[in-house]
Order: sequence, then structure tokens, then C-alpha cells
Amino acid sequence: MSRGEALALAAIALALVLIPAGIDQPGLPLLPRGDEATYRLMIDSLLEDHDLEVEARDLPRLFRHFPFAQKPPVMLARRGDSLHYAPHPLYPLVAAPFAALLGAGGPLMLNGMLLALCLWLGTRRLAGARSRPDGTQGGDTQGGGLMVSAAFILLSGLFVYAFYVQPEVLVATLVWLALDLAWRVRLTPRSAAGAGLALALAAAQAPITALAALPIALRLLQRASRRQCAAGLVWALAGGLLGFALSAGIERWGDAPGPTVAPGPTVAPEDVRFIVEIDNPLTWPLVPAVPQAQARQPAISSRIHTLGNLLWGRHSGFFAYFPLALLALVAAAVNHRRPGGDASPDTSSRDTSSRDTPMLATELALLGAFLAGLALTTLALAGTAWTPPLAAAGGSLRALFAMPGNRFLATLYPLFFFLLRRPPAYLATTASGGLAAVLLGALLITPFGMPVEGSNAQSHVRGWPLRLLPLELAWLPSLPDFRGLPVAGGTLWARRDESELRGDSVAVLGSITSELWLETHRPLAESHWLLLERATQNRVALRFGRAEWLRDDPRIPPGGLLKRVDLIPGPPAQSMLGNHGQRRFFYPLRVQTLHGERRLWRSKEKDDMYIGAELTFLGDDAYLGQDVYALAWLGCGAPQRVTAGEELMALARVRNQSPLAWPVVGAARVRLAARWRRGDASEVPGTAQRADFLHPLEPQQSVARWIRVQAPQAPGHYRLEIEPVFENVAWFSDRGVAPCRMEIDVEAAPPP
Repeated sequence: MSRGEALALAAIALALVLIPAGIDQPGLPLLPRGDEATYRLMIDSLLEDHDLEVEARDLPRLFRHFPFAQKPPVMLARRGDSLHYAPHPLYPLVAAPFAALLGAGGPLMLNGMLLALCLWLGTRRLAGARSRPDGTQGGDTQGGGLMVSAAFILLSGLFVYAFYVQPEVLVATLVWLALDLAWRVRLTPRSAAGAGLALALAAAQAPITALAALPIALRLLQRASRRQCAAGLVWALAGGLLGFALSAGIERWGDAPGPTVAPGPTVAPEDVRFIVEIDNPLTWPLVPAVPQAQARQPAISSRIHTLGNLLWGRHSGFFAYFPLALLALVAAAVNHRRPGGDASPDTSSRDTSSRDTPMLATELALLGAFLAGLALTTLALAGTAWTPPLAAAGGSLRALFAMPGNRFLATLYPLFFFLLRRPPAYLATTASGGLAAVLLGALLITPFGMPVEGSNAQSHVRGWPLRLLPLELAWLPSLPDFRGLPVAGGTLWARRDESELRGDSVAVLGSITSELWLETHRPLAESHWLLLERATQNRVALRFGRAEWLRDDPRIPPGGLLKRVDLIPGPPAQSMLGNHGQRRFFYPLRVQTLHGERRLWRSKEKDDMYIGAELTFLGDDAYLGQDVYALAWLGCGAPQRVTAGEELMALARVRNQSPLAWPVVGAARVRLAARWRRGDASEVPGTAQRADFLHPLEPQQSVARWIRVQAPQAPGHYRLEIEPVFENVAWFSDRGVAPCRMEIDVEAAPPP
């Protein structure tokens, strides 16, 4: 390693360590992300209580760091009558001294130091600074080792994870260290022992990293003596015992008796891991929210789609967030195709042909370890009944999408670095770095989350080119940046930061192209929509599957323009089987608007939104053409005399006599309606009221339903009519069904 390269390495390492120095809390991040709430509480518990036992006074400490947090999830475990934090305590034990000395930014500085260690190890290996048999330096002497190592670490998800108070960086560093010790030119019992110990500690925190034992063991068997192999095995066992001891014993260091957790229908009486959502003030005893053992599985359990999502999915694709792994694969393939390609810093320049076969075996073992981890994670996330214990920690989609990228496979990322026998060509490294910068640029410059309204761990995927990658359609219910609106025959999915749900409609932002997905239970031959525009000089373009529609008329009447749009989408973009054997079909919808308008709308999320258009899905011809217009009235009643303007309750009991169930979801659903008519049978305008059926009304099923109505303002004799209406399709009376009628006298209100 040259002096210039050493100085550059020192500067980068210093920056990695000192960047978090100015971070304090309350501050950045504003809210806990991923599992930060749990690990922050574990660190505080070690510093203040010297144990990891959970008591009522412990959990409110989180709000010292995140005063604006709203019900952050905390992972707990119950053992007998005591309550403890569920994760392994290795990372909190390592991070606690840094937090004690440096405050809230201490764990982040630890992560920076760990990345700097990986950077030094990688540069040292590729620069050929280790001694050769002839005592000379070899390998790279032009700074390529630092260039590749820096790109490999800084242009990857590991750099982003360094800004999380979580163990991913620590585990990846332990794996890197274990591989580095096993790949040394001159193996010693100490290096073999160190490799075994480092890997055992990594596996204690993240069991999936135990797969790295395959290439390490093969490497030691090829190049180490029996004494060295024995040292590695002994220290690996010692590290495993240490990890087990930490997990089993540290929570019992405290003297205070452990509290109890409130029993729930999803909590077994034996030891169990579960999640609670804490609030301030804290509600005690705690009630489990979503047990980890029964965390929500994907709506679609196709293993092929799960495998594809883990490799190149928009949110969870490994190669999307660790693109330099592709460079390592290509470089390894080129080395094997090139005669005498083994010029790595691990081997001498002599007799490379005799060493090529063992190197090929270890490289295949490296790749095999990653593929095994990929397979186990696929089984865990695809809803497999038998989930291997080496699968992802937590094994749930909640844990996967709580952080950007693929956190489960990130700890196996160092395996790819050791596929490199020497620094790749500068052009290849530069091109790979450029690709990584384009893919991860928005994420790398905003590691605490993008500054957008409704920001979450996945807001960065809105940008190009991540938006071009396949969306994990099988996991839409679990994606934090999407939300679903139940519609006729399926669900309409929209991005949280691009839309707002308004009743049965989705309002999309103006001046952008919004992405929506329609999930249906059967293929659509056609589709029918309602489009509401309020902004003048607007231009709305829809692309639904293969169908396109454009409205470019600037004339918008007061109150907005409501149009019905009929689209033929063509074949679905994707179809797959669900958990219960039911096939799902997915259709993409792109909505592009030129302008928007701000309208005050009191909702749960926003009071004011720049609306480009509002879309309502009605259904297809088969759905809207259902013959549901048959019923039998079993009775109805209301007061015979009311005061003008008075609110009253009317009761109707009805039986469904049609051959089909009455749909109760979506904009086109059957509802119970009430309207007033005068003596001449004319309808009193503005008096129609609605009441939803709580469940689909099956054929020959009856239901009694109350409906709230308001009497007309003018006194007189009126007829109150109650009847079902198939919304946006037809009134039952228009299809020959008589309503239930009641004669009511409306009297003048007494003077004040």
C-alpha cells in the first residue's frame, strides 16, 4: 500500500467515524426506523439498569430520543413470568460503551468505525500488502484496491445501515473479518482461531451468517494444518458458547422482579417472541400487537416470485442495493476464463495453475453460501410451514421492509468481495460505481429518510431508476409505502406519498405521474372508472395496462368535472396463486396530470392536498351486470309524526331473494337508501340518506338495519321510502322492485 493510498484511506476512515459526531437526539432521525426502538432501549437498559429485563419504567425512555414517535414497535420475549428484549444482546453490549462516552451518536460512530475497518481490510488485501513468500509486495500498487474497496462499501446498503442503530454493520464486519483471517497467505493458529471466533459471534447475532462457515472451512482444509483447523474449530465453539451465554444470561443480571405481560389470544403460555406498540403515557400491562411467530405473511406465497423479489425487487432486491456484487461475479468469471488469471494477493506468482483448482472450489463455496442463504430466506418469506432456523432474523416481511434494501442478505455481502482475486479494471470499477450511484443516490444522500410528507423507509423507490425495477406485487399488503383501497372484486393499491384515500376514491397528486396497481380475483376484459377533475387548465392521461386515455380540455365547470372512463386493459402484468389457491391478477395504472388544485378536505392524514385527479374504480361488465334486484320486505318502521328538520331512525328488515350475494365493498356496492317524497310522488331534493350493510348479504339471508334520516324542513305530509341501491349502477325500484313505504306527518318546529 503506497503512502498516498494510506493517507486517502485514513481520510475516508476519519470521515466515516466523525460524520455521526454532530448527530444528537432529539434530532436525527426524527422517528425510530426498523428495529431502532428495541436496540435503543436495550442500550439504555444496559447503561442505566445493567440488565435487559423489561419493567414499566424502561420503555418510556425511548421518548427521550424520539419525542414525536407514535406507537413504535418493540420486540420482546417472555420467559416464564419475566419479560425481556427479544434480540440477541451482542450489538447492544458493543454499542453501550460508545453511547455512554459519545451520547446518542455513539452507536453510529461505532458503525462508522466498523465500516472503516472493512475498508482497511479490503484495501490491504487487494493492495497485496501482506507478505509474499519472497518477502516482496505484490498485487495492486496503483490505488485500485482502495478504489474497489471504497466503492464496494460506500456505494452499497451497508453505508446506509451505518446510520441505523442496528446490528447489520457489526455482523457484516464480523463476517468480513472471519473471511479475511481465513484468506491470509500465511495461516497461523491465531488467524484460524480468530476466523472461527468472529464467525461464531456473527452467527449468534444473525444465524444466517453461519453459512459462511462453508467457504471458511474449505479454505482452512485446503491450506491449513491440523493444528490450525483444530484451533479454528475450538474457537468457533467457544464463540458459539459465548453467544449463547450472552443470550441466555445477561437479562438475569438485574435484581428487580420481572413484570408480566397481559395474556392474549395469540400468545402461548410458554416462551414466545412478540411485538408491542408502546405509547406515552405507557399502558401497562403490555398487550402483544403482532407476534413475530405469526407475523403477516405475503398475500401470495409463490416461491419463484419471492426469489425474484429478493434478487432484483424494487424494495428488497439484493443486487439493486448491493450492485458491486455484480462486479465481483463478473470479475470472478473473467479470472477463470483468462489463462493464468490467478494473480491475486493471496497466492504467489509461481505455480498459479496448481492453485487455480482450490481457488475455484473456494469461490464456488462462497457463492454457494450466498445461494443457500437466499434459498432459506425465500422459504421463510414465502410462507413455508417449515421455516429453517437459519433463515432471516424475525423471518417476517415487517422486518424486511422496516429498512431499505435487503437487510437479511446484507450480512452475507462480504462473501462477494472475496471472489475478487485482484482489483478489476479501472473502467469496470468506474462503470460499476456509476451504476451504484444512480441506483442508490437518493438513498445515500438521505440515510435518515427522504424529506417528503409521509416519509418512510421506502420513500426512495419513487425515483428513477429504482422505479423501473419490478415491484414486489406479492408483498403489496406489507409494503410501507403502499396502501390499499378495497374495490369491486379486488384492491386498488396506491403510494402513500403520491395519493390520499377519499371514501371510495383515490386522489392523486397533481403535476406528477402517479403509480397505482389494481389487484383482482379474475382477469378483466374491460374496466369502468369515474374520473373527477377540479383544476382548470389541467391535462389528465391514463394508462391502464395497454389501454390509454387522454383528456386535454381546459374547461372545468364549477365544482369539478365528473366523467366515466371505460378502459380495456389487455392481459394482466402478472398473475400468481394466493395462499388459499386463489389466483390474483395485477394491472398497472399510470395517472399523469399537468396541474392540480388545493381543496380543503378534512381527513385523517392531510387537510390540504394538491389534487390532480380523483379516480374511482367501479368494476367490469360482469360485476356491474349482476342480477341482484330481488328482495322481500320483512318489515320497516319509523315514527309517524316528526318535527321539521328532526333526525330520526328508521328500521328496515329485508331478505335477499336474488341468486347472488349483495356486494358491500367498493364504489359499486349495494346500500340501503332512504328518501322523502311529497304527496305528488316528487322527491324532496337533498334528503337521500345511505346506510351500509356490514357484511355481504347471501341469497335467502335476511338482515335488520337502522338508517338515520332527517325530516324535510317544510311541514306537510310525506312518504318515506326505503330501498336498496346498487351504487353507480341502478336503484332497485328502477328494476321493478317496490320500496318499503311509510306515511309520516312533518310538523312545524315550535318557536324558540
